[in-house]
Order: sequence, then C-alpha cells, then structure tokens
Amino acid sequence: MSRLVESPLISPSILIDSELNIATISRHDSIDSAQDLEIAELRRQIEKLQATETSLIWQCDEASRELKACKRDLAKEKQEARTFAGKLSKESRNLGALNEDMVTLRKDTERQVCDIESKLEQERKKRAKIQQDANRTITELRSELDAKQSVIKNLQACIPDKKRQLHVEQAKIGAIQATAYRPTGSLACKPSSHDANPYQPSHVSHLQDTIKYLQKENARLQNIHHEDGCEEYRNSIFHQLEDAKGLQAAAEAETEGLRHLAKANADLMEENVNNVESIKALIQQTDSYGAKVRQLQGNTKEPLAKEHFTSGMIKDADANHYLNQLLSFSAITYLDTVPVAPKDNEVEIAGYIHRLRAAELQIQVLSSDRNIPPEPCTPVYPTSAALGLSTLFFLASEPEAASSIRSSLEISDLQTVSTTPRTPVPTTNPLNNPALLAGLEDLGKSIMSLSTVPSLKGVVQSSTKLQVTPLPNVALTINIQPTDKRNYSLLQRVQSAISATSSLDIHGPKEYVKQLVASMHDAEADHAEKSKLVVQLEMVSKQYLADIDVLEAQAFKSPVVPKPDVAFWLNNLLKDRATCINTAVEESMLRDRDEALMSHDEFIRDNIQSNDVLIVSVGANDVALKPNSSTIRHMLQLAWLTPRKNLENGTAGALKYFKHMFGTKVENYVTRLTTKTKPRAVIVCMIYFPLESGLGQTSWADAQLKALGYNSYPGQLQAAIRAMYKIATKEIRVDGTEVVPCALHEVLDGKSVSDYTARVEPNESGGRKMAVKFVELLDEIIQK
Repeated sequence: MSRLVESPLISPSILIDSELNIATISRHDSIDSAQDLEIAELRRQIEKLQATETSLIWQCDEASRELKACKRDLAKEKQEARTFAGKLSKESRNLGALNEDMVTLRKDTERQVCDIESKLEQERKKRAKIQQDANRTITELRSELDAKQSVIKNLQACIPDKKRQLHVEQAKIGAIQATAYRPTGSLACKPSSHDANPYQPSHVSHLQDTIKYLQKENARLQNIHHEDGCEEYRNSIFHQLEDAKGLQAAAEAETEGLRHLAKANADLMEENVNNVESIKALIQQTDSYGAKVRQLQGNTKEPLAKEHFTSGMIKDADANHYLNQLLSFSAITYLDTVPVAPKDNEVEIAGYIHRLRAAELQIQVLSSDRNIPPEPCTPVYPTSAALGLSTLFFLASEPEAASSIRSSLEISDLQTVSTTPRTPVPTTNPLNNPALLAGLEDLGKSIMSLSTVPSLKGVVQSSTKLQVTPLPNVALTINIQPTDKRNYSLLQRVQSAISATSSLDIHGPKEYVKQLVASMHDAEADHAEKSKLVVQLEMVSKQYLADIDVLEAQAFKSPVVPKPDVAFWLNNLLKDRATCINTAVEESMLRDRDEALMSHDEFIRDNIQSNDVLIVSVGANDVALKPNSSTIRHMLQLAWLTPRKNLENGTAGALKYFKHMFGTKVENYVTRLTTKTKPRAVIVCMIYFPLESGLGQTSWADAQLKALGYNSYPGQLQAAIRAMYKIATKEIRVDGTEVVPCALHEVLDGKSVSDYTARVEPNESGGRKMAVKFVELLDEIIQK
C-alpha cells in the first residue's frame, strides 16, 4: 500500500483505472476482516464478562443469604445468652434466698431445739415433783389405811362383847316389859333411872353404822392403789372441781345481782333525799286538805257537791299542771280491786281522808328511814273503810266564781283489763329465790312510795272490804288518766318480777288501755327476740374465741419471720402512724404494663384512698434485667459515644429515649393507677447507683455492667442516671394529686458495700436507708 501511494503519477487510462480499483477493493476487504476479528473478539470478551457478572451476582446472593443466616444465628445466640443470663441470675438469687432461708431455718431449728430442751427439762422437774407428791400422798394414804384397819380391828374385837351386852340388855328389857305396869303408852320402853348400866340400842346401831362407813372407806382407800381406782378417784375429784366451779359461778352471779341491788338502793337513797324536801312541802298541803275536809263535812252533801263541781275550781294553770303529770304507780298492795263509779260526796270525802292518811304514813316511813323526826300532823280517821275514785281536785286557795269556769273534766269509756303473764318465768331465774323475792318486793314498795305523789292522783274505789290474798296471787293496779303519755315497756318486767302467776289490772280509757296492753305485748316480743339474739351472739362469740385460740396456737407453733425489706422497715419506723403495703412484683418491667395493668396494680387502683400516699419505683428491670434491642443500643450510646458534658447539661441525643421511658411512660402508669381515686400524694423514684467494682461483690449483672463500662468508668452511667432524674422524673405531673420526686441515687450512691447484695440489690441496711428517706418525704407531705 505504501508503495502504491508512493508510485509516480501517470495519465489516466482504462488500464490504470482497473488496477487502481482492484487495489482499493483488496484494501477494503482486509480492513473489514480486521474489524470483524476485533468485533468477534469484543463479543467473546462481552460474553465472558457477562458470565463473570452472572457468577459474581450469584456469589453476592449466596453471600447475602449466608450473612442473613449468620445474623439470625447470632440473634438467636444472643437471645439464648440473655435468657441463660436471666435464668442464671434468677437461680443465683434463688440460691441466695435459699441460703438465707437455710440460715434462718438453722437458727429457728436451734432455737426450737433449745426451747424443747428447756421445756423437756421443766417437764422432767414437774414430773419428778408430781412423783414426789404422789409418793407422799400414797404414804399418807397407807398410814391412814393402817390406822383405819387398826380401828376396824378394835371395833371387830368389841363386836362380840357388844353383842353379849345387847342380848343381856334385851333380856332385861323383855323382863321389864313383861312385869312392869304401864298405865299409858308414853312410859313404854323407858328404862328406870336407877339402873346401874343403862344401855340404849341406838348406840349399838350407831356403832354398826360407823363400822360400815369405816369398812367402805377402807375399801375405797385400798382401791386407790390400783390403776382403775386411781382413775376413778381422779374423775371424782375432777367432777367435784367442776361442781365447785359451777357453784362459784352461781355465787358470782348472785353477787353481781346483789351489787346491782346495792346500786339501786344507793340510787333510791339519793332520790330519797330529794323526795324528803317535796314531802315537807306536801305536809303543808296535807294540813290545808284536812281543814277543807273538815269544812266539807259540816256542809250539806248534794248541794255542796253540785256547787263544788260548778264553782270553777280548776283554773287554766291547774289544768295544765294536771295535763303535764306523768303516770306513776301506787304502792303494791295485796288487794282484790274492783273499779266503781263515784257515788256521792261522802265517798269522795272518805277517799280524800284515806289519801291524807296514806301521805302521813309515807312521811313517817321516810322520816324514820332518814332518822328525821316527822312533822306534826293532825290525825284524821276515816268514817268509812272504802276507797274511792275522786273527781275532786283540792286547791290551796278558795274556789273562784262559777262564771270563771273555762274547762271541765269528763271520764268516759272506762275499761278494766286484767292480764296475767303469757310466758312463765324460767325456773332458773334467780328471782325464784325467796330471799331475793322478798328483797325485790321491799325494793318495789320503796320505789312506789318514793315516786308516788298521793295528792295528785286518783285512787281506786272498792265497794268490798279490804281482803288480803296470799302469794303468789298478787294484784297490781294501774290508773291511767286521758292525759298520761308513757312508755310501758317496763310493766311486763314488773309483772314477771313479782311472781309467776301475778295479775295486772289496768283501769282507764279504752284506747289507752289497748295502747298499754299492745306496748306490753311488743315489749315481751322484743325481749324474747333480744334474748334469742343474745344466745346466738354468745354462741358466735364462743366460736370466735375458739377460732382465736386455734390461730394463736398456730401462730405460736409456726411463727412467721418477716423479710427485712423496704416495706418492713417502713412499718417499723412508722409504727402506729401508718401502714405500708408492698404490692411490688418481682422481675416485672414497665413495658409489661403498656397494654394493661397487672393484678397487683389493679388492687392499688381499686383500693387506694384519698388519704393514702403511693410510692412508685419502676424501670430498673427494663434497663438491667431484660433490656430490649432499642434499650441496649441507647445504653451503649450513652456509655461509649456520648461526652460527659452532654450528659451533665442534658443535651445528649440518647437521653430522649430514656426521657420517654422514665417520664412519659411512668406518668401514664401512675395516671392509670389513680384513675378511680386520687391519693394525697405520689412519690416517684429514680433508680439508685449500682455498687462500683473492686469492692468484693459479684453479681448476676456483672456482664451487663461491664458492657456499659461501669466497671471502668462508673461516673459515665451515674451522670446518665442524674440526667434522667432531672429531665424525666422531676417533670412528671398527675392531675388531682401531688407528685414528689425521689432520687434514690442520693441514698444508695454505689460507694458502700454494706448497703448492697449482688451489686444491684439493696440488702437489709440499704432497705432501711431507703425507708428512712421515704419517711422524711412522708413527714414533709403531712406537714403541708
């Protein structure tokens, strides 16, 4: 080609042109073949590169699959490692608890063994003393038996002589009976006074009875030595002791009744002092009544009565005075009474005379009881023995004119009801004692005589003569006025206290009589119901006492030793001021309560009161015991990738995660706990510092603490905990109650080995320090 190019130029011709074309075509063919070869080579290279690319893609896919499998295996191994670490920590704690229980059990066993040995020694001494007493008693019984046997032998030796003497005396008596002259039966079998040795058969019979008694006593003393005899003797002594206890209880009950009577007597004496003054005032009224009676006796009967009824003697003030009078009882008298309507003025005058005489007698009785000389009274003797129901009211002043009459008194619908007790008095009632009945009767008479004002009440009129009826048929008469309003529940007790067959006669308007009887029936039914209730309460009380004895026996048999945790020390420090209830759940975490509260939390929510204080300490197990992957990542970031100054000023990025955990989530948890009742305050705690390394303690959390760098740089994690307290715990707010933050890392600062167990748990001393801190916060809350 180079040569062709370098050839000289010739003129154009056909031959030259054809050669040139041939050369040109051959040159192009060579160029095309070289390009084809290059293209083919490039194609082969592309195919080779495509194959290489496919192989590389397959290798990348295989490597990615292997990487994923490795990651899964690594995650599984990590999870198994964490599970194994948790189980190992739990087993370590269980082992520590078992060791503590073993130590406690060993101490308790040693103490119980010492107690049993001391009790056994006491029982041995007691048994030795009992054996000595038994031997001494047996010796005394044997000596007594020997003495009895000697007496029996002497008596048996005397029996033949006594029998001979008896035959001789009987023969003499027979001879005397055959020859003696007996004008009357009174001298029969009477020995003559001049006999030398008079013998009485009764003396022989007495000796025979004595011999029989001694033989019986001898047999009893001999039987005591046998086992059955000792048991029988013990049973007899036991029964005698029970009888003595029953007699003692009965005596105590009777003494209590006598004390009650003595108290009632003292009350009556005190009331007597007050009544004497009123009786002195009544004496003057009695004198005026006597003068008016004498004046009425000299006047005419019927006109005077009519004038008296229409003279307007009852003033408004006097009428009000009678309306305000209460129901009172007259003295108990053994009378058969029949109410009779008033007849004429003479009967009324006789009735007033009888009332005056009764008042004088009461004054004399009271004066004699108090050793006070009675006031001089003019005796007025009735002209008739009948008692009357009077419609007259004697006044201290002269009656007014008839024109001043403003009210009148009418007695209508009088009804007489006689009742007897429907239920008999129990046979075991101490009132069946005649001495007590007599005392009660005298007491009732005194009560009636002291509480009755004879000049203001009417008495019952009787057309029959006074007739005393023997006990137990006792009549008690009650007079009811239309204005009397009274609770009659005591009347049934009075009726039953008199005797089992006493009667109760009630006179008065029909509606008040019915009301009285109904009240008595209600009182009786109420008394029966209350008596039944008392019996039931006594049975329940006995059952409760038995249950208490069983519980006390169980408590003393197997006493419970409390665990000295924080709740124990709180109760120990608070004493009677308050009570701490521990509702914490071991190994529980805050995230376990995200969806729903636990049963212990529901107990707090349903039972907390407005005056209670709630203490919350959560979140530590979420970090140390069972952290999730997000918590682990943020903890490692805080421990290794965060400057200390960012932790101290609260600007570290990883703190946002823990602000949400210890702030927002704890606030939501407390809000749900207090949704029903808002307590007085809520104390929210931040976790304490773990124990620093190099102080001689090992822990189930050593791997976690080492991973967080706490063994080498404890200040980094401590600064993080302080920052969490500032930005999270101190910012918690709950509507309706006070939130008090508590920095437990100020109490357990990780420096003192005497406050920790396994580096991350407080021991007895650490729990007490935490309890002291809580008590200080409680005192501040109470003082607000």
